[in-house]
Amino acid sequence: MNAEFRARPVLLPALLLAMPILVLLIFVILPAFTFYSKASTESGLQKNLQLENSFYLTQLEKVKADSIGMTVNLRDSMVILDVKGVTLRQCRIEEYALQYRHLTNTDSLAADLSKPFILQYGWGSTAKIPIMVKNAPKDTAEANQELYQPVRPPKKDIFVYLQFDKDFLLYLKQNEPVGLKGWLNRRKVHFRQYAAEWQRAFSQLITGRRIQPGNKLEITLSQDDALAVYRALPKHGQMALYLP
Repeated sequence: MNAEFRARPVLLPALLLAMPILVLLIFVILPAFTFYSKASTESGLQKNLQLENSFYLTQLEKVKADSIGMTVNLRDSMVILDVKGVTLRQCRIEEYALQYRHLTNTDSLAADLSKPFILQYGWGSTAKIPIMVKNAPKDTAEANQELYQPVRPPKKDIFVYLQFDKDFLLYLKQNEPVGLKGWLNRRKVHFRQYAAEWQRAFSQLITGRRIQPGNKLEITLSQDDALAVYRALPKHGQMALYLP
């Protein structure tokens, strides 16, 4: 009995000290955390709806063109070549890396993505249009002796830069390993891109503008898919971009 009587005065102050903490936890901290989580969820949902709406607007604008266009869907890891909304080829994205200035500004990002990106120019480690040189026969008899057999151009390692408007650069590279010749070709392609970046930065410096890095997307595809995208997309071809 004496032990129980001595324990009661110790337990009562402890409960009195714990009561304000429990009240603060139940009526202040937990409601604030719930409100923040709900606000974050609603903000993320609103951002996804804005980007999805921009993607559909771009697709509607892109189907008006008569030439082959491209859709880069990072959410599904697909690159799609299409014309008038009809899919011509689907390419699986193995890896990608994205650098975009407006990723944290949803309104600016949605405005950029609501219209197609227009291809300005491009270059790569292989010819965009393969050409085969053949000597013409001297007469009809010599021509009849020759059996024409289409010859596929030799395969080369594929590294391609495609420069679009809105200061957007798309870099395509193959997933397959490369040899010494492929490594040298890749260095040549990269050197040209580095020169273009230095020229761009120098132009911004001369005109008094703030030097800003451009928007860049690096995609890894199979060799055949990278080559198909490079050769199929025409000048001023349109691209729709769907972010994850």
